[in-house]
Amino acid sequence: MTAGMQMVVAMGYSVTVSAARLMMEQVYQNLFGGKEITEAIRLGRRELFNNKTRKAYFNTDIDLEDWLLPVVYSNQRVNLNLRKFRNEEEEEYFEKLGNLYQYTQPEYGFIGRDLEILKIEKALFSHNILLLQGMGGTGKTTLLNYLRSWWQTTNFAPEIFYFGYDEQAWTLTQILFEIGKRVYKKFEFANFQAMNLTAQMQKLLAKLRSECHILILDNLESVTGQALAIQNTLASAEQKQLQDFLTRLVGGETRVILGSRSDESWLQGAFRQNIYQLRGLDAEARTELSNKILERNVGDEKKIGKIREEEDFQKLMKVLAGYPLAMEVVLANLKNLSSQEILAKLAAADINLDTGSEDKTQSILKCVEYSHSNLSADAQKLLLCLAPFSGFIDRSDIPNYAKQLQKLEPFQDDEFDKFDEAIQEAIN
Repeated sequence: MTAGMQMVVAMGYSVTVSAARLMMEQVYQNLFGGKEITEAIRLGRRELFNNKTRKAYFNTDIDLEDWLLPVVYSNQRVNLNLRKFRNEEEEEYFEKLGNLYQYTQPEYGFIGRDLEILKIEKALFSHNILLLQGMGGTGKTTLLNYLRSWWQTTNFAPEIFYFGYDEQAWTLTQILFEIGKRVYKKFEFANFQAMNLTAQMQKLLAKLRSECHILILDNLESVTGQALAIQNTLASAEQKQLQDFLTRLVGGETRVILGSRSDESWLQGAFRQNIYQLRGLDAEARTELSNKILERNVGDEKKIGKIREEEDFQKLMKVLAGYPLAMEVVLANLKNLSSQEILAKLAAADINLDTGSEDKTQSILKCVEYSHSNLSADAQKLLLCLAPFSGFIDRSDIPNYAKQLQKLEPFQDDEFDKFDEAIQEAIN
């Protein structure tokens, strides 16, 4: 307030997230409904009084008398001067909304990662380029896509540029084109396109170094052709161009996140020592995700309660170490198998994600292989017929494919009428 704030709403003691959410919703709803800010805060406090249930650790509900925690400090009357949109403002607003990145929730929703987001944001303030490293199945891409949406919502940066090397091998020329298209207006962009690559890079570097945008390059293990990565590789000359561009962004206003399974030593001049190792979910988030998996696959609440009480289930959770993909693949098998049986099968496959080793991708693959081994023998045999495909085939074309296969001697006795069932079993 000494620095010039007219009003501050603070908390007398620590407050739960659910209480803050409840109060904020009421405060803003009433502000936009035309109430004065002091009245909106009073109504927010009243909502806390009327609705006392709060979320505590491990999704337990507790009742709290926390309506008395918000404290208002004010040194003058605050008038936010809210008014309705003018027609052109309304059009501009909704056009901007239509151009925003639309986040798609993962299979069981986005869970946890609050502390990781905070640490990533802090790390980007200490050095503007960060390597987000983690094994396959850790949830790096899921987290980065969520961050794109979150940073849009919180206005962390005016523009957020995302390039995933799982989609294509993005060259520097393509990256400059996509960024230029969004930061320059029509005629300036036309002039930008007319320049050679060196001039384009220098012009865009000057803009990105002086303005606070976000640049995300994800799945970088593909660039150098790492084992088990999607092979969207770049030639060494193109790698050098990208390396030069990123190194020149060091110390500028634009923040860069590099997502990868590997250490990306070829880009160390850009991120230096600024590395965030993404590991499994924390204990609370693990519990929440496992609940959702069990609810969908086991269903029966009594059975779920019984599973959770088992010592073997706790051991299984420790082995999976909070890695989302491993949890989704393995815990779904509790529909038909006990925790003890799954543990025995995992032990036989020598799977342990809680070892602290850097490259655990092989363990994730073993989890997938294990789940595949639980399919019926007939389903496994039919699914082998999909092995020739390295890209995509439309599921509705499978019957035509099966007809062609049946003309060949090795496949004449196969029950291709069950092919679609086998595919659905694999999806499940």
